[in-house]
Amino acid sequence: MEFEKLQTASLKELFISSVEDKILSGELPIGAQLPTERELAEMMDVSRGVVNSGIAEMAHKGFLEVRPRVGTFVADYRRVGKSDIFLSIMHYNGGILPEQEIRSLLEFKSLIDCFSVRKLTARAITEAEVQKLEDFVDQMAETDDPQRVSELAYAYNQELSFLSGNTFAPLIYNSFKTANVQLGARYVQRYGKASLYHYLQQLLVQLLNGDTARAVALVETHLTDMMTGEHQIYE
Repeated sequence: MEFEKLQTASLKELFISSVEDKILSGELPIGAQLPTERELAEMMDVSRGVVNSGIAEMAHKGFLEVRPRVGTFVADYRRVGKSDIFLSIMHYNGGILPEQEIRSLLEFKSLIDCFSVRKLTARAITEAEVQKLEDFVDQMAETDDPQRVSELAYAYNQELSFLSGNTFAPLIYNSFKTANVQLGARYVQRYGKASLYHYLQQLLVQLLNGDTARAVALVETHLTDMMTGEHQIYE
């Protein structure tokens, strides 16, 4: 048995985590102005370099807005934030997404998955494309590990987004990989892999048949079940 090396979070990571937690908790509300970099460095006993690079990273995510010669303010991150915001929310909640974010993610996933199957059923799927999707399903049959099952389900759906022919679909899909895999693993832990395995098998059948209506219905039924049906994945 092997154990991974333990790593200590850097001062920059600790600084970012501290500020983001204050923003997500509401202690630092949207529009609030942060102290200057010098003041933050003194209050938190870190260097100006740590503060400067930390603020830059949080501004990139969409948590902060830096106004030259004015100051740094808490941004409306739900409006302007990037996908990294999801990971910060998960970290703040102990690695778990709140119900609102889970529902939002599943609704967005439904849009992409339905778009992908519509595009794919509008043309003849090739033998090589079928084989790649079948490989994911076959590998899933050989494991009961929730994390591995979820990773394979994610790979299957990500491949669908690639096969849609839309340049941005797989890039968007990849930006939510961590959250998607986490939710998938939770699904398998609670309900087993059988229904997920059956869903991916049946979806492949409809893709082979070129049946757009049934393929879309399968996607919508599966994801709706995860949101409001018998297989919900909220905490």
